[in-house]
Amino acid sequence: MRHTLILLAFICTALLGTAQTLAEEKVMEGKKQFSKGDFDDAISTYTKAIQLDSSYAQAWLERGRAYQEIKQADKAIADYTTCLVYDKKNITAHMQRGGILVSKELYQNAIVDFTHITTIDSNNANAYYMRASCYIALGQPANAIKDYTSCIAKGKATQVVYYQRARAHESIGLSQEALQDYNTAIIIMPNYEQAYLGRGMLLLTLRMFDKAVKDLNFYIDKHGKEGKAYYYRAKAYDGLNNKILACKDYQKAIDLGFLNIKEKPAICQ
Repeated sequence: MRHTLILLAFICTALLGTAQTLAEEKVMEGKKQFSKGDFDDAISTYTKAIQLDSSYAQAWLERGRAYQEIKQADKAIADYTTCLVYDKKNITAHMQRGGILVSKELYQNAIVDFTHITTIDSNNANAYYMRASCYIALGQPANAIKDYTSCIAKGKATQVVYYQRARAHESIGLSQEALQDYNTAIIIMPNYEQAYLGRGMLLLTLRMFDKAVKDLNFYIDKHGKEGKAYYYRAKAYDGLNNKILACKDYQKAIDLGFLNIKEKPAICQ
């Protein structure tokens, strides 16, 4: 009897190993289809891998990615969730699921995923960045600033991160910190137009009108059909007591649909 049990255990182990090997082969086949853009075929192949070995986390992950490519978000979330049942520390599954949750505006749920990543890998800069974006969407800029700072410290010191942190600083009245971040963003990428617009608007509130005009000039040179920049440059010219240029820009903002003609300042009537 004992020998029979040992033999059965050996057979089961061998069958399990064979199933896992076949599942791995199917996943490799599915990846080739995925790389060619054949997402439906890839899904079918990954499904076969799951049927061979339902505990194979990678198969669930890869099928989730394929579902995500064809915009079937709920099925992708379900597959990433199952992947995490079998591989709780799968950072890719957490990141992908978190990203979908962000797109669905389920920010609190997404924060859970990004937080899990930071506990698994405390140096994962992308997780801090994505969680910061969630905090911004939830109206929690102070928490976002902490995460942007961690993101920078972990190696993702890009112009975009500094720009986003500048906006967060500005939203809670930390003007000098915001100004420093805008400056850094522009140092990193001298042609970063959004940073010039953001800095120009901040300089306007700080009544540094000459510098505001220079930044807004740069932005308008690149985006001459956006009324917003003309409006704020008009306010800067107004601050410099340059009525002619101010009124010209106010009119441009009206022509481009940013400002209602009834909102035209009295100095230009």
